[in-house]
Amino acid sequence: FEDFREHEAVMFVKELTKQGFSYDAPPTAMLYFNADFELDKEFSDYLLRRIGGKENAVEFGRLMKKFADDAGIEEFLESQNEFYAQTVNDFAEQLNEFQEIQTIEDFFGKKQNSYNIVLSVLNAGNYGPSITMNGKTDIYNIMSAKGTKGGKPTFGKIEDVRYLVWHEFGHSFVNHLT
Repeated sequence: FEDFREHEAVMFVKELTKQGFSYDAPPTAMLYFNADFELDKEFSDYLLRRIGGKENAVEFGRLMKKFADDAGIEEFLESQNEFYAQTVNDFAEQLNEFQEIQTIEDFFGKKQNSYNIVLSVLNAGNYGPSITMNGKTDIYNIMSAKGTKGGKPTFGKIEDVRYLVWHEFGHSFVNHLT
């Protein structure tokens, strides 16, 4: 995607970054858009502050769509389908006897609507956003690869995954209290 370094979407995000749209904000923002990059959920007040308002949120979606079309992202993802499927399958194998969700719910005394792990092979950092709609909260663990092994992304040992699940999902249970 080197040819797209100066694309208007890249330039727009660079400007947003200067205004505080960084770290957790970009990957969290993507959770609010559908596959056509249209907002299908209302941005939280926190995220609106980070992106600089609803107008910027809509423009972000429009430019992400334009970038995806111009750069051929759909074709690229299709060409990498086997890689992504293998990444998900390798990660899922670690979770065969993973009972952390029930343990977390028992610990906090509360259930969330859904628990979602989003594997990221490009992003640095791990984040625990949540989206509440109609009184139901969907929580996320955006988990970045810790490294590679044999050319494949790795997300750590089960102990690392367990820690990140507790830490990132825990944000949704406690952040509103502070």
